[in-house]
Amino acid sequence: MESAPLLPESWDDPVPASILTKDGSTHTIVIYRLPITQRAESSAQVLSLVWEVLSHRVAEIVGVHPGDLLDDL
Repeated sequence: MESAPLLPESWDDPVPASILTKDGSTHTIVIYRLPITQRAESSAQVLSLVWEVLSHRVAEIVGVHPGDLLDDL
């Protein structure tokens, strides 16, 4: 987990909560703390948002819909 992404000054889109990179067969998911904590209204919501972000990125890696992720484990 990192604090926040480094974005160009001209960035107009919402700040991403995570990124997914691939180097050969290795995938790396980086979750950004500040965008998540700023969107959350409670610590329980922080946990929920981290799970949502992480499940979307893992689903992207394995090629399934995030809602189907647990069904495929």
